Amino acid sequence: MKKLICLAFVLCACVMVNAKTLVTVVNGDKEVVKQEGTTCSLEFDFSSVSLEDKTFSEFMAEKDEQYLKDWQSDMAEAKAQFIKRWNKKNKKGMQLVDTDNAPYKMVIKPRKMDLGSSVMSVFIGAFAGGATMSGDLLLYQGDTQLLDVDFNDVKGGSQYTETRRIKSVFSEVVDHVWSVLKK
Repeated sequence: MKKLICLAFVLCACVMVNAKTLVTVVNGDKEVVKQEGTTCSLEFDFSSVSLEDKTFSEFMAEKDEQYLKDWQSDMAEAKAQFIKRWNKKNKKGMQLVDTDNAPYKMVIKPRKMDLGSSVMSVFIGAFAGGATMSGDLLLYQGDTQLLDVDFNDVKGGSQYTETRRIKSVFSEVVDHVWSVLKK
C-alpha cells in the first residue's frame, strides 16, 4: 500500500512539474472579444516564425512548387477552420469574417511551429503527435493594439496529412485561447 501511495505521489508531482500555462493575456482587455455585433478580419503573419527550426523563407526555399501551392491551400483551409471554430465558441461576441474591411483585425503571429511527421503518423498512429505552435494572437482596431494573447506549445491532434495537422493545431489554438478569454 505504501508503494502505491508513493507511486501516486510521484506521478502527481511529475504532472505538476510539467504543467504550464499554455495561454496568457499579455496585455489589453479581453472583454473586447465579447462585444455583440462586432466583426473582425483574420490574418496569419509568418514573418517571424521558426518553422521546423528554420526561418519561414529558409523553410519555403527548400520546398518544391507543389508544396508552395499546397501551403497556400492549407493556410486557406486553416483560416476557414479557425473562423468557424472561433465563431462557434463566441456565438454572442465578436465574429470573425473573411474580409479585410472589418472594424477589427485579428493577427495570428506564430513564433514557432513544428508540423509533425506523416511517416510517424502512418507507423505509430495516434501517438505520433501532431503539429505544435507557439505565438501571439493580436487584436487591433485600426493601428491600435487592443489585445495580446500569448500561446505556447499548443498541440494539434495526430493526423496522417500535414494539412489536417495544420488545421488541427489552429483549432486547438482557438480552444486554448478561448478557454482563457471567456473567463
